[in-house]
Amino acid sequence: MEKLVSIIIPVYNVERHLTRCLESVISQSYRNIEIIVINDGSPDNSQEIIDSFAQKDSRIRPFSQKNTGLSGARNTGMKHANGDYLYFLDSDDFISSNAIEKLISGSNNADIVIGNYSIYENEKRITQREAIPNRLIPDAAFSDPQFKFDFFFGKNYGLCAWNKLYKAAFIQRLNLLFEKNSEIYAEDLLFNAKCFVNSPTIYLVNEYTYFHCINPESITRTYKEGLHFRFLNLMASFREYALSLDVFEENTDLLAFTACIAISNICLNNYLYTEKSFKKIYQDIEWLYPRLSIPLSLLTAHLTTLRFSSWKVFHVLFFFFYKNKHFGLATALQYCRFVVRYYYGIFENIFGKMALDIEK
Repeated sequence: MEKLVSIIIPVYNVERHLTRCLESVISQSYRNIEIIVINDGSPDNSQEIIDSFAQKDSRIRPFSQKNTGLSGARNTGMKHANGDYLYFLDSDDFISSNAIEKLISGSNNADIVIGNYSIYENEKRITQREAIPNRLIPDAAFSDPQFKFDFFFGKNYGLCAWNKLYKAAFIQRLNLLFEKNSEIYAEDLLFNAKCFVNSPTIYLVNEYTYFHCINPESITRTYKEGLHFRFLNLMASFREYALSLDVFEENTDLLAFTACIAISNICLNNYLYTEKSFKKIYQDIEWLYPRLSIPLSLLTAHLTTLRFSSWKVFHVLFFFFYKNKHFGLATALQYCRFVVRYYYGIFENIFGKMALDIEK
């Protein structure tokens, strides 16, 4: 019997993109799906679009609630899901017509099935991400720092919740939910990191099944208030969870890499969206110094385990300044990085192609 897939779609203020998203779902070649659409208090005409599609397709199960944020909407979707697998789709993105079929056929009964994706700017500008291997992740990979870095940050196919099939029984056994994104930044990362430290079976499928759309109006492209607090909460939450499972020691490398990404995103947030950005970056870097959830000596030790890359060199240098409290030099290094990236467009050539932003 075909597995039932619950496709969970949170909706908030996306009436311009919602029709495209829903059309891509109802036209799936794999028919045994339920489509759980959660209107998370959207103030626009999204509900009318949802109702229109629900009248045409009985597989659509609409829910409406007061605004709780992306995490709350996803949790509502999981609560109502009946599927053997869960699939998260952001409502301003869309999927290929055979997305679910490709992932299911390549699942090998894994706990998590991960497809590849394309960056969609417009119909004439679609960029496919780097190829990933079609394979089951071996057990040995879960203890390899380089694999963890590539999985979450370098190639980052493990970072986001979307474009993955999660076995519902696996998520239910762990009693996993998404943390409030008002309190935690990059809640996808936290959710997937919690999955990861429970050693799931993971299968990679090199099929471009998901279109991640660049939306200039997205809330991720505005100043994110309290980002330094929210990243700190992310790291503290992961630390506490790993400690509760007695797997913290073997995952301090993942916490170290997360700290690197956190600091870079905090600095980027200030650079792009604040006046006197150099001063604000300095203030946040100095504030974070005594508050990270990992000793700086251990953090830099984990950095040295990675293969040589410009990203590694940059962060080794940054944390050399940081550990010695040369906050001005550390700030200048981050600031120059962004100047090069945004004003001269050659960031990838100098500091490596890995995306800094964990922005949606």
